[in-house]
Amino acid sequence: QVTLGSVDILPQNTCERMINAAFLVVGLLGGSTLVSLLSSTMVEMQARRRGRSQQMFALRKFLRENKIDTEVSFRVLRQAEERLEQATRLSKEDVPALQVISQALQRQIHTCICERDMVKHPWFRILRNIDASWFEHFCNAAVEPRFVQEGDEVFVAGAVAVNAYLLTSGCLAYTQEPQSSPVVKWRTVDVYPGAWISESALWSEWIHVGSATARKP
Repeated sequence: QVTLGSVDILPQNTCERMINAAFLVVGLLGGSTLVSLLSSTMVEMQARRRGRSQQMFALRKFLRENKIDTEVSFRVLRQAEERLEQATRLSKEDVPALQVISQALQRQIHTCICERDMVKHPWFRILRNIDASWFEHFCNAAVEPRFVQEGDEVFVAGAVAVNAYLLTSGCLAYTQEPQSSPVVKWRTVDVYPGAWISESALWSEWIHVGSATARKP
């Protein structure tokens, strides 16, 4: 028997034998394909798990060799394990096939990624409508997507603001403290998609008066 199952019904004529032979072939091909898919999936999962284990082993060795404090090491290992388990968005560097296409197409892809959010700002929408080619050059020269995970600092109070930020997804915690802001006590507000942060850095020299940290919405 070459298929996954058998039946007690036997073909009685030529037509039935042809149909039976066809189903045998379909069953053989289908069974082989299913086994192949399951095997490749298991191999891929094992390779991914092996890669994570190797990264964690190297991290533990690094912490041990540098005699990092136990509490700090525990926090580092816990965050590393959590982030290695998370599915992250692909960046351009993660897609080698993008490197084989023309520079013109790469610029168009980058412009498409940036444009849908940038034009929500009335100033950039006007500039795009005035000169689309200039806007494409601007996106490729001055705009870069940035992906952060929970706990990552986007900027800190007192640092020179060299970028303006547009939050497109997720949530940021913006914290101000009396040492760097005109506030009486510590204050933290949540920042949601669509908000511009440090927008003044676009047209003036600016110093951050608060800190922004990525958090879960």
